[in-house]
Amino acid sequence: MDALDLTALTAAEIVSQVRDGHSSAVDVARAHLARIAEHDPQVGAFAEHDPVRVLAEAGGVDARPDRFALPLAGVPVAVPDDIDVSGYPTRHGSATTAERPAATTNW
Repeated sequence: MDALDLTALTAAEIVSQVRDGHSSAVDVARAHLARIAEHDPQVGAFAEHDPVRVLAEAGGVDARPDRFALPLAGVPVAVPDDIDVSGYPTRHGSATTAERPAATTNW
């Protein structure tokens, strides 16, 4: 399946693809990262993202023996910048907030 197909799927379809072994969480992550790289310079929807971290976390999902029981296995999630995520600044949508990373939450 190519990147365009994976980025066009619903969450339920992604879970089905990952559970059935047709795609991996890493495949899904790579496809979405490619779409972000292609479109976000014009859209500006992502203030921060770390492709290395995204791929490592997706690899962690693929490595889990119970991944087939995970309700959202392989589904990428964008977290708004008003929620604390370890390693990222909590910006509340404003460039005037501190750039120090959140330290309290491990997402």
